Amino acid sequence: MPKAEPSASLNFARGPIIYENKRVLEWSKLSYVGLAGTLAMLAGYVPYVSFYKSNAFSNSASENIFVAFHNFSIHYLDAYKVHIPLATAIIAGSVYLNLTALSIFTGNYPTRLVLSDDQELLFVTRLDKHGVASETVYEMAHLEILPPGVKAGLEHLSSQSEDGIWRITCQNTNEEIWVYNDDRCWNPDFKKAFMRRITNLWTPDLGKAY
Repeated sequence: MPKAEPSASLNFARGPIIYENKRVLEWSKLSYVGLAGTLAMLAGYVPYVSFYKSNAFSNSASENIFVAFHNFSIHYLDAYKVHIPLATAIIAGSVYLNLTALSIFTGNYPTRLVLSDDQELLFVTRLDKHGVASETVYEMAHLEILPPGVKAGLEHLSSQSEDGIWRITCQNTNEEIWVYNDDRCWNPDFKKAFMRRITNLWTPDLGKAY
């Protein structure tokens, strides 16, 4: 059975920064703060105002909710005010689901790639579902830019553009790392050597793309 502890032969000492994209960090945090702020208002501020700043949920104000007047019945959901915790739970659940969906959308874009001293490990920094920077470690031997399914027109793929995107796949965890081809994001001393190590399934002429 594999051990939970990493092998003692692995070198976790940090080496050079080979890729950094601060724009991803800025736009991702803006998206997280905007979405979290909006949903937090719905899940927190609106129920607070309804409970403490108005009488919308009291029996005396029932005629103000949706219809001019209606008789109470034990079969009505709002007769026992059950809709209050139910609606709050639904809104709070939507906050979690939306933040999770946003993390899936932005989580593949790293803000920084750092090689280990022996260049056998890659430290990937990106935002988690809470908008906080987290780090994942991959073995370089598992990383590869998998060839696309198309057989023609490769020169028209977005990755071939100067500002296109490369999709690096970890063949161990099946996770993806999406990095921009823009030279401004890369350390020029390490980009070509790094790309050569993760394009083993491509023909040599791919080198002109990076």
